[in-house]
Amino acid sequence: MTIELIVALVAAIFAVLLFLDIATEAKLLLILVLVVVALLDFVALVGLIDRWRARWRSFIANRSIQRHPELISELYRLHDRITTVLYRRESGKYSLALTVADLMSATTTRASSSSGGKEFTEKFDMVQRHFNWISRRVNDHRTGGMRWKSPEFANTLREIGDHFLMVDDVLQTVYRDFPKDDKGHFRIEDLATWERFREEYAALLNEWREFTERFDEIIKYGAKTTIPVPPRLG
Repeated sequence: MTIELIVALVAAIFAVLLFLDIATEAKLLLILVLVVVALLDFVALVGLIDRWRARWRSFIANRSIQRHPELISELYRLHDRITTVLYRRESGKYSLALTVADLMSATTTRASSSSGGKEFTEKFDMVQRHFNWISRRVNDHRTGGMRWKSPEFANTLREIGDHFLMVDDVLQTVYRDFPKDDKGHFRIEDLATWERFREEYAALLNEWREFTERFDEIIKYGAKTTIPVPPRLG
């Protein structure tokens, strides 16, 4: 049908030129209208309009995150929080790298639990390397001048969500091999230290959950990951 219409429009243009007895200006205007209609019909025939529309939608979707700089700023803030709560050894701060690692190092002094401290260290080193890899990519955008695209931003959120699941696997080692005294009981001071870290980490997970839910609501890319909150010990 479209091909026949284009042919008919071309024939109409020739008819106007050859047979229609009207002013030259009117002829030119009528021919221009017919040419535009024929061109639009041709574009529709080869699917250019659909392709242009799809590319435009993709362009808008890819850059939708740039219209929400508050989400980008929140990712950077939470990235720093993750670094502090999990991987920074700073005096007076409760972190996985300092507080929990020092607690788990005590298990190596007990023959019955020596493998627990070693397993914790190996798993911790693995997740830290994974987070360092994510951090490099985040910092490429933060300080390296790269601009976020929505799919890439959403993929980074999913990777961090997966990282939290890897951290949960590390924490399972803590629950299994938490240090005990000679009578097999948890030390009160160790439990208090662990609880302070656990509360800090639970607060971080809650902040992350709220952030990814807000991102999904605004950008609609499905970046939320269900991450278990570590329970109390004892």
